[in-house]
Amino acid sequence: MEGCKGSALAKGLLGLFFATIFFAALVPVQPLFGASAKVYRVADMYPQGHPIYVGSIKWWIEEMDARTQGKFKAQWYGNSTLVPSPDTTKAVIDGTVQIGNTNYGSPMIPLQDVISLPNAFEDHQLVAAGKTYARMAQSGPIHDRYEQLGIKVLFAYATTNYQIFTTKKAITSLNDFKGLKIRTAGTILPKTISALGGVAVNMAMGEATDALQKGVVDGIALGIPSLKPYPFYDLIKNLNNGFSLGAFPCIYGMNMAAWKALPADIKAVMEQVNEATSVHAAEYYLQVLNSDLKEFQAHKMRIDNLSAADKKEIAAKVAPIWNEWVDSCEAKKLPGARVAKELKNGIREFTAAK
Repeated sequence: MEGCKGSALAKGLLGLFFATIFFAALVPVQPLFGASAKVYRVADMYPQGHPIYVGSIKWWIEEMDARTQGKFKAQWYGNSTLVPSPDTTKAVIDGTVQIGNTNYGSPMIPLQDVISLPNAFEDHQLVAAGKTYARMAQSGPIHDRYEQLGIKVLFAYATTNYQIFTTKKAITSLNDFKGLKIRTAGTILPKTISALGGVAVNMAMGEATDALQKGVVDGIALGIPSLKPYPFYDLIKNLNNGFSLGAFPCIYGMNMAAWKALPADIKAVMEQVNEATSVHAAEYYLQVLNSDLKEFQAHKMRIDNLSAADKKEIAAKVAPIWNEWVDSCEAKKLPGARVAKELKNGIREFTAAK
């Protein structure tokens, strides 16, 4: 009789066990990350395949997807298909897009143009310059201005320096540069070209191919890794790789309200990815520079450099541009002197630590 009771009890416990398993399976498992409610749109000006896209924002999107196990999704739109390039910063501020390339935000954030000042670093120091600029965008006056505008800085780094590409005349010395018409853009680069004896011709990049073909300009100032994606690549016959005319700021930001609405665990992952992207992008860009130089040589492009004497002369000629930029910022009650000093000191620091 006791054996029968024991058997019945065992059967009851076994049934309870299977019932528990069954009902537990019906309860949804809590996800590791809080899911975001939307796919975040990324507005960019670069074409697919451009090294800035491949080495930074593309990598960032893929890392965010992987590290959040698919809970954070972003969709990239290049070639200014969502917003014209000059309007992207404003679009991020007002939430028209959640994430965007804010490189052209300089009218609202003039201090970010410090990286465009000439002769701040040489291309082999690119990673040091990128790390310095990333740090400056994440704290200090540049960062503070972004926050005032309602933008969360995701990551920042710098391109290589603008160098001089020409279609016909090779530049073997600074003297060869005098009088050449060079396509430029922005405000600092034209002043640099003029200070060195060239003739700056500001025009949109979309007009450059026709201008180079027709001889409206003799050449173009551009970073080495940026040349190949453009249709005028085959028109270029010469490069002088010794000018160090200043870099271009690469900053991607997120609408502050969209950032604040993210779950805490997604934010934590994003901060990690932001930091990693700044380093990855600078290292990738330097790799592209080195590989492109080899390809240019295979492409029968002539590559020259400048003598030590020419580089010393350039340093003297462009020094007033730094002073003018600092004075312009200070006149607007912006700490131009502090920011310029931070850039120079940071590049020295990271170069020494290499």
